[in-house]
Amino acid sequence: MAVNDDLLAAKVEHVRSVQLLSARRRVAADLATHTLSDRMLTDIAAAISEDEVRRLCAHPSFPAVARALAGQESPQGHDAGLLGHAMRDANRMTSAILALYLDATPGGLTHARLDALTDLAGVGGRTRAHAVIAYMRFLGYIAPDPAARDGRERRYRPTARMREAFQRYFIDRLTILQPLAPEMAAAIPRLTRDEDFSAFMAVLGEGLVIMGMLHRLNTGPSLDVFSRRRSGLLTLWRLLLSAPPEERWPPEQRFRASAIDLARKGAVARSHVQRLLRDGIEAEMLEVDADGWVRVTPRLRVEVNTYVAILAIGLRYCCREISAAG
Repeated sequence: MAVNDDLLAAKVEHVRSVQLLSARRRVAADLATHTLSDRMLTDIAAAISEDEVRRLCAHPSFPAVARALAGQESPQGHDAGLLGHAMRDANRMTSAILALYLDATPGGLTHARLDALTDLAGVGGRTRAHAVIAYMRFLGYIAPDPAARDGRERRYRPTARMREAFQRYFIDRLTILQPLAPEMAAAIPRLTRDEDFSAFMAVLGEGLVIMGMLHRLNTGPSLDVFSRRRSGLLTLWRLLLSAPPEERWPPEQRFRASAIDLARKGAVARSHVQRLLRDGIEAEMLEVDADGWVRVTPRLRVEVNTYVAILAIGLRYCCREISAAG
């Protein structure tokens, strides 16, 4: 949903006074060393303002940046690894990022800690946490930590393969978003160093949990209309990218789109794409006529551009934090 300073302030206060207190009681046993810091909450509230989102969306490079980001989030090739599958499932992507976050913070990556964080972020729970860990082990992205001394629960470490995959992923994102936040340039080479990458993930993971807690307070349609389905966001990006190039993003002019073509490119059933389009129509985000002409509504345009702006703000914050730490 569009950013509103008053609504954001109210949600932040609710998270601070209600959700954080409940969360700390609920997960203290599993996240004894983890802090959902008041500083991070305050920083997020200050950074994601109406004026800043509006400023970024009005940046001359914004349409090109947003279009390039959509291209990165809808790769044409098939990646059989975790990253390729995670990009088709927003919750799995969040879980994988939180796994890297837990490895970068005291206590490490365990089933219980990943379960606690995914529950707070609203992307799963114990069943999903066990499934994600099993899948990451199957792909060779994590392995048991031989240095772990606590015999009560197995601890895991991301392998070099997982770290390198996500280092490339975030370097690519920072490179695309850099025109909106030039200070990202200094952080890009630092992410190739394990120590700096861990520091980056420590900031990103905590912010991601807090953003998830704030997002759960939203009312009304959001990009969840698409992201709650497997390959939903990927299909949305490919739909938007199928429009002829325009100066604005997302496209304002009507364009033709084929559910069959979107299904083929996304390796999903045609019925899956059709249901997603119907959801978009019901949420008043898309208009689609019987001849396949599509129009993006102002509501979806606001949602997409706000998503890109908040992503730029969040990653810029992570870059500033690791730069300030030296």
